[in-house]
Amino acid sequence: MPGKFRLLLPVVLAVLLALASTQNVFAMVIDQKQESFVGATQILSGDPLGQEFQPSLNTLEAVEVNLDTMNQGGDDTITLTIRQGSVTGAVLATAAKSLTQGFSGWVYFALASVRVTVGSTYVIRLSATKNTFGWRYSDGNPYPSGMMIRGELGVPEMVPRQDCAFRTYGSTSSSVGGVIVSTSTYMALAPYLAMIGLVATTAAVAFKKCRD
Repeated sequence: MPGKFRLLLPVVLAVLLALASTQNVFAMVIDQKQESFVGATQILSGDPLGQEFQPSLNTLEAVEVNLDTMNQGGDDTITLTIRQGSVTGAVLATAAKSLTQGFSGWVYFALASVRVTVGSTYVIRLSATKNTFGWRYSDGNPYPSGMMIRGELGVPEMVPRQDCAFRTYGSTSSSVGGVIVSTSTYMALAPYLAMIGLVATTAAVAFKKCRD
């Protein structure tokens, strides 16, 4: 391989690695949130427990919920589902996390990118297999765009002036060649794309000179 062209390979590889890492770092931001709490309501396997939200971005990437140990029930796995329209609506995404008894704080659930409709209602629903953990909530309607939903014996009940503690992460995305790409990622990648063009042009010129 010509010497000049070989010297350009590390630059090309560095740019490609930067592109791969930047895709995830810049793709999402906090969209909806309700971070205050005064207590916790128990997460049970059979009873619906959820929180409505209305996204302002058209792709949902992740969700955080604030949980607390309420009982000595042992370690457990919390399953989160994103439902369309209601707590019993169609499941759009699912994620699970194993928690140790005694845990208290925010739990992050990464999701595959979910296309959502801005301003429509979706529900974060949690379920558990034991009675260890509770989802923290606040009174006074701190999140006007949705309500807590809880139930007994499997029957959901809307709680108008209470909201669970949550954060949703989203991005504004468009489809390119069948792949969803964040517009914030476009902005982040712009200098790298320009660098790739420059490197490619320089490599082509150097290779041509070496052949000549």
